[in-house]
Amino acid sequence: MSRRGKGNQRRGLRRAVAIFAMAAVLCGHAAGQETAIQATRMPCSVLPGRMGNVSIVDGQLYCYASGLLLVAQRQGSEVVGFEADTLYSRLGEGVDYVVKHPTSGDVYFTSVDKKGRRSLYCCRNDNGRLKKAKRVRTGRLEATHPVFTTDGGAMVFSAQSAYEGRGGYDLWIADRQEEKWSEPRNLGSRINSTHDEVSPTVSGDYLFFASAGHESEAGRLDLYALQLTRSGEGDSTRQTVAAESLVQHLPMPLNSEEGDDFDLAVDSDQGCGYWVSRRLQSECDSQLYSFRGGIDGVRLWGIVSDVEERKMADVEVVVMQNGTTVCRTTTNGEGRYECYLPSGQYYEVQFRKEGYFVEFEVVNTLKKPGSPLITEERRDAAMNGLAHQQPIYYDDLFGPGADLELSDFGRERLASLVSYLTDNPRSRVRLTLVSDLTEDAGFNLMLTSGRLQTLEGYLYERIPTSVALDFANGCAGSTGCNTATERVRLTVVIE
Repeated sequence: MSRRGKGNQRRGLRRAVAIFAMAAVLCGHAAGQETAIQATRMPCSVLPGRMGNVSIVDGQLYCYASGLLLVAQRQGSEVVGFEADTLYSRLGEGVDYVVKHPTSGDVYFTSVDKKGRRSLYCCRNDNGRLKKAKRVRTGRLEATHPVFTTDGGAMVFSAQSAYEGRGGYDLWIADRQEEKWSEPRNLGSRINSTHDEVSPTVSGDYLFFASAGHESEAGRLDLYALQLTRSGEGDSTRQTVAAESLVQHLPMPLNSEEGDDFDLAVDSDQGCGYWVSRRLQSECDSQLYSFRGGIDGVRLWGIVSDVEERKMADVEVVVMQNGTTVCRTTTNGEGRYECYLPSGQYYEVQFRKEGYFVEFEVVNTLKKPGSPLITEERRDAAMNGLAHQQPIYYDDLFGPGADLELSDFGRERLASLVSYLTDNPRSRVRLTLVSDLTEDAGFNLMLTSGRLQTLEGYLYERIPTSVALDFANGCAGSTGCNTATERVRLTVVIE
């Protein structure tokens, strides 16, 4: 095998950092930007009209649209059509939302009368048969869109109140006590804003809801999440919502800068979910979107600058997993980029701009138990220009301490240099290495010499023999390398 063939093989192995890859699909946001959440917009021809509430009951997706409760016909996660519901709509007039209690099997639904007033009802499950609907008392509140914690011990719903509310619709919670519900209590000012909080949904250990008063622009609904906590002792602990719970803004494409994003339903059994959005100016007043995979993930961001610390715009940032692109974006005028990645994986991040060497980072998104739904990972990058006679600096190429071998990170850093020299086989390059690890100049000189041999062998295995490489030990000479500050740096000058 040729030197170039061996180099390509090694680069292929270098990129195999994980065993699973998620495809990226454009969905209602800036052209040219990809996201790691695989999302699909249902075409207007499939939708029956203005979409409203959505929920998952017994593996069925229920939607309220144009005054009717409908059942979605699905192929996998894709919705291919709708048919009128014949099971729950007969329970009462104006049924616009239905949900099932996770432990009792009782069915709860909300209905709206001709005056627009909403009421909450329950149909008890009697050995698989639903009994006559009875109204659920929630104090002075008109509860709408209820949802239950996964253990069934609490019910969260949206309602207006002239007495205790924060403004508009708020989220409220009631506890289940001997098959009855306690007096509802407001979830507090950290969760409820002075604008609307609506459409709660529970999936696993998280409560999702829509709000017009957190990070989103006032009056525009965005989707948010908070982690449920446990209350009680021993075997009697229950999921609940703590007043100090951290509210997190969901990533793109679940939210956009173009319009409202509100009702969310998660089908855990199928590994997918659905949400409603009014983000596009089209013949559809509101549209149904679906996504595959989990929402749990890591918001990767950072600042890209040059070696003189000037922020760089329009740098292409590509995140790959096992050779598949899962996120692609560009830096803004402040050099900032952002990507959302599913957790539990390893990713390779590449920074590319014409006239600069490609920079690499490896990101591990494994999360500790109890971590928030969305965590942050910062990765900055400093881009080295390709100008001749201008020094290019590489730090920390070798293993820890006095290791003579290149680290995995070091090989990643050198990949762009190898690529450039492969494409420019007549180049002449000066490489000066310094290893200031101790105050012993003799030791530093010997260590640097050994590392230069490693570096020379590594490069000559991967580049054309016509490239002229001139290696220099920066610790040689009368002064040597005996600084008190630990530093390992390779300086490269292309002549």
